[in-house]
Amino acid sequence: MPKMKEDMAYSTYKVPPHNLEAEQAIVGGILINNDVLNQVV
Repeated sequence: MPKMKEDMAYSTYKVPPHNLEAEQAIVGGILINNDVLNQVV
């Protein structure tokens, strides 16, 4: 398999950047004050 196809196949399995604590904080803030949803999105 050519090198480029190997790289493309591998890139489909990469996990996108994420931070569980930050995501939980945002969801918690939205639950406390629903009006901030428009600011987040």
